[in-house]
Amino acid sequence: MKLLFDQNQSPNLKEVLRDIFPGSIDIYSAGLEDAPDDMIWDYAKRYAFAIVSNDKGFGRRSREFGYPPKVILVPGNHTKEQIARVLSQRRGEVLAFHKNEQRGVLDLRRVPA
Repeated sequence: MKLLFDQNQSPNLKEVLRDIFPGSIDIYSAGLEDAPDDMIWDYAKRYAFAIVSNDKGFGRRSREFGYPPKVILVPGNHTKEQIARVLSQRRGEVLAFHKNEQRGVLDLRRVPA
């Protein structure tokens, strides 16, 4: 499963998570810096990425237009390390979500205590 990290996520996440989510990139690597959400959406759809963001707008877009691409919502105001930990610890859930054809949004914003 390839992830596309939105501008509200550290561009370094692709490196931190490369072993468990190979092929992942950030919007800067994709040439989408400051691109509107619809361009990011189209890119993710075209190149089979799941969008990782804390922007609820992507979740709304998925409910409105369907998927692909899939959207993974992560907690806001967290460090790169905290986001990497959430995605690493919940990798099984992320991979099951990727295979599930009934769901377009995975909400990981609630961080377990």
